[in-house]
Amino acid sequence: MAVQRAPVIIKPNEPTFVTARDGKLWLEGSEYRFLGFALPNLHQNENQVHPDYSNRFPDEFEIRDLLLSLAQMGCRVARIFCLSLHADIDGDLPVYVNAVGQYNEDAFRTLDKVFQLANEYGIRLIFPFIDSHSFPGWRGVDEWAGWKGRTGAEFWTDPLFKSEYQALLYDVLHRRNVYTGTLYKDEPAVLAWQLGNELDSWAQDRGLDTQAWLPTLTTWSIEMARFLKSIDANHLVMEAGGNRDAFLTEPAIDVLSDHYYEYWSRVFGRPYDLREQNQRALAQIAGRKPLIADEFGMGEYANLTNLIESILENGTSGALLWSLRGHRRDGGFYYHNENGSHYNSYHWPGFPLGNSYDESPLLQLMRQQAFAIRGLPEPPVEPPTEAPMWTAPATPDGLNWRGVTGASHYRIERAEQPAGDWLVVGEQVVDVVIQDVQPYEASGDAVPPVLFRDRTALPGISYAYRIRAENAAGVGPWSFNWYVG
Repeated sequence: MAVQRAPVIIKPNEPTFVTARDGKLWLEGSEYRFLGFALPNLHQNENQVHPDYSNRFPDEFEIRDLLLSLAQMGCRVARIFCLSLHADIDGDLPVYVNAVGQYNEDAFRTLDKVFQLANEYGIRLIFPFIDSHSFPGWRGVDEWAGWKGRTGAEFWTDPLFKSEYQALLYDVLHRRNVYTGTLYKDEPAVLAWQLGNELDSWAQDRGLDTQAWLPTLTTWSIEMARFLKSIDANHLVMEAGGNRDAFLTEPAIDVLSDHYYEYWSRVFGRPYDLREQNQRALAQIAGRKPLIADEFGMGEYANLTNLIESILENGTSGALLWSLRGHRRDGGFYYHNENGSHYNSYHWPGFPLGNSYDESPLLQLMRQQAFAIRGLPEPPVEPPTEAPMWTAPATPDGLNWRGVTGASHYRIERAEQPAGDWLVVGEQVVDVVIQDVQPYEASGDAVPPVLFRDRTALPGISYAYRIRAENAAGVGPWSFNWYVG
């Protein structure tokens, strides 16, 4: 991604961009509030990646599926994850940033498509640049410093690393979308740039004194926020950790961020009433800047419900549930387990295998409240409009298909002749089939699991199969006939 460093012409805020004023977010004169989801896989698939990496970056179907899922739930904001960085331990796994100033064009074309489609669906995105953690396939601060044989602790203070990070910001904001011709710094689909992901956890994860390190992070954050504002006057800048009192008086930081997790609060022996955590943050902020809970979740239904209902009433600008995974292009869904707990990724519109973490009722609550926080009545769910697509290879003992957004189940029929009588061989069939996600994810298995087996098929007979998507509102169109010998 070659970028010519020309003088920057700053344009004034336009009506297409969300602004911050008086402790709230605004769009075209109206307060802008939302419930939505974290979509870490929207621009890069983390799990179930094929050995040839052919599905490392989502295709248009997978991007549309996630964005349409949000739209069907009335959600208008999502948060993607950070840019991935090369690490030798990950081999030749494709990433966004191969080295300082060296970018993967295929990866960024995926991000271009994400922005193009986000505008189409009316979804705005929060974009964190770098991770404080070292998750496989993503990597972060330590790996950046490691490219020069240095330590992550130096990333925050060394002038060279500061300059390199600013160069990353410059290059990304001045990328021109190949599909729309829009520079990222002019991209209306971006709600806010975020300096990183959970930067305040960097010291804690490495067993360092977090309080002693906090001033260093705060100084770095303010410096980088000011640089961002100097090259992009359109977008909000959102912090990712540091001294909140300092951020409240810093003009370059527009939005404050919180993460609320019952599970992690319990692990670290902290109070885990999420509503109280949110209320304490609001009391400290005292209406001086907008607050977004850009991640919350991994909690019991009552705790999450109390938080969501409180957010609607207390003026928090928005909250994003962690996290939603979408359909795979080769059949079924992507899956992710959270740290060996009983919490897994959510899959719209909710399925029986998610009962242990209240997937269906929680997603229905999110839909209801996502419309409510916008001052809108919850509309009826619409029936599926697309037909599933069969995916190869296929036998009666292994039928797979590309799913339909919003489908709760499928009906499968079989015939011995194309014009013959159709026999129902599967009703209420679902395409979420992995019950124990943790070992499946750990296995690295990239092959989609079989979604349906026709136990009544006789050997030696050729059959035609057809499938349609269904939900509580109705049924969709039939697929093309799939001939299986």
